[in-house]
Amino acid sequence: MKRIMLLLLCGMALMAVGAQASFVKIDFSEDAAWASDSLLSSYADDVTYEDEGWSFLATDDVLRETTADRRIGDYSWRLRDSVWTAVNDNAGSWSGFSIQVRGWSTTEPSANNPWTLDYSLDGGANWNLVSDSIASTNPLDWETYGANFGLTAVDAGDFVVRLSSPNEGDRLNLGEFTAVPEPGTVGLLALGLLGVAYRRRR
Repeated sequence: MKRIMLLLLCGMALMAVGAQASFVKIDFSEDAAWASDSLLSSYADDVTYEDEGWSFLATDDVLRETTADRRIGDYSWRLRDSVWTAVNDNAGSWSGFSIQVRGWSTTEPSANNPWTLDYSLDGGANWNLVSDSIASTNPLDWETYGANFGLTAVDAGDFVVRLSSPNEGDRLNLGEFTAVPEPGTVGLLALGLLGVAYRRRR
């Protein structure tokens, strides 16, 4: 009986940790999350997308991409002369993030005009560089850029990811954003109960 209880607790712990610590992965497929449906065919400024507790903004010359090989979900961001940001809407703890990007063509963004990716954990007061050389090395495939910075507690609006252009007109597609949170309290409680049960069994 004790062995059965131990197995049940183990299953609960794994399920709880998996549910609480799953990645936030956003591929920009939700129509209602975009601020405007007019972005399908023309460039616009100050375009927003909100989903999964994150707010996204691209300031200048952004288009909602629909071309099949330039998106991962139903849409991607086509960025040109833009600053793109992702901001957490709620307080919590995070340990990393990644984005998937690809060059819009075989020539842009170029090595002469690469894009820069950085992030802040204090609302933009200080920035941490990830890469300042994002260029079109393989425009037919997606490339992943990101950072792991260790579990960090932040207030709402403090965790900011920024992708910016050199203002030379080179285009870039951004297809997916992933953020890595902390294990939730439910999962940690289940693991604690599992440890107690194991000690008692011994």
